[in-house]
Amino acid sequence: MQERITWRKDWLSIYESPFSVYDKICYANVITQNEFFKHFSSPSDSSDSFLLIRGLDHAKIENLISYPLKSQSLNTITMLSEDFLNYKDHPDDFFNKNLYYCSHCSMTGYHSLFFQFKYVKECPFHLEPLKNNCRVCNKSLTYNFHKIPLNTQSCTKCKEPILFHKHSYPNYKTYTKSDIKSQDVLDLLNMDIKFKQILKGISFPRIKLREKEDLNSVLYIISEIKRST
Repeated sequence: MQERITWRKDWLSIYESPFSVYDKICYANVITQNEFFKHFSSPSDSSDSFLLIRGLDHAKIENLISYPLKSQSLNTITMLSEDFLNYKDHPDDFFNKNLYYCSHCSMTGYHSLFFQFKYVKECPFHLEPLKNNCRVCNKSLTYNFHKIPLNTQSCTKCKEPILFHKHSYPNYKTYTKSDIKSQDVLDLLNMDIKFKQILKGISFPRIKLREKEDLNSVLYIISEIKRST
């Protein structure tokens, strides 16, 4: 793989996942996932969030695309999870290891860290329920960058692509905060300090057992607690 790659900064969207960014790199440069891993492999650091895709040299990738992807991704992970955390929780506990995607976003080669957050059930941009199964064979998908001889991440059973690039490349749609239509997600992002303090005091004992939770119900509980105090 060449040391200079085909890449444009305007291909990056807000809250975009490393899974999505790395898939774009492979597609734009016509390299397989195997080749990508071979070129960017690094000893796996278990302290890294699984959302970053472990076993990759993130600094090397960031240097090539001239963007601090790891720190920006960690900022998003922290932003979404920090107000839910208490002393016994870890940020990764609030994100799904099964891969969730939006049918509309996936057709533009985009995947968001929002989709992995356990308190987001529908796409914040399209208000469509997130999916976890392959479109063709219905196999459950996992958030993992598989080493396969294809230039897009695909279902491990039938090889159906998870993200589609051919209709968007090289003019990928850029999602911004102004594109968010979900009022619940906007309320979470714009939560004031009093609401955050209440949220930090709520215990989530079953968070490791459940796949998706209802953000609206959490926001309702917070508003009721605030109203009664």
